[in-house]
Amino acid sequence: VNQSRFEYNSASVLGESAGGGIKMIGMSADLQRCRFSSNSAASGGGIHLDQTNSTIFELNCQGNAATSATSGCLSLNNGGVHLISNSIFNQNKGVSGAAVYSLSPKQIN
Repeated sequence: VNQSRFEYNSASVLGESAGGGIKMIGMSADLQRCRFSSNSAASGGGIHLDQTNSTIFELNCQGNAATSATSGCLSLNNGGVHLISNSIFNQNKGVSGAAVYSLSPKQIN
């Protein structure tokens, strides 16, 4: 995903909702020069990655919210290798980290 905007989205499903802007499970994620703004979900208000390897470059993530779990901007769950560089995290709100939540501290390189 390159140079895309995800703004004013929400994930609301009975039970757990995750990834207000985008949710990816079991695949590689390459996000470059993307903006996630004013998204919301129970978990991972902007982005929810599960069993996913990711490269995230020049992410602009602001004003996203997780209402009951994990982080407002970026939630990294259940394995994977993640490279995050040159990114801005601003005014995100979450239960377990406003900007980034990682299930395992060894996931982010």
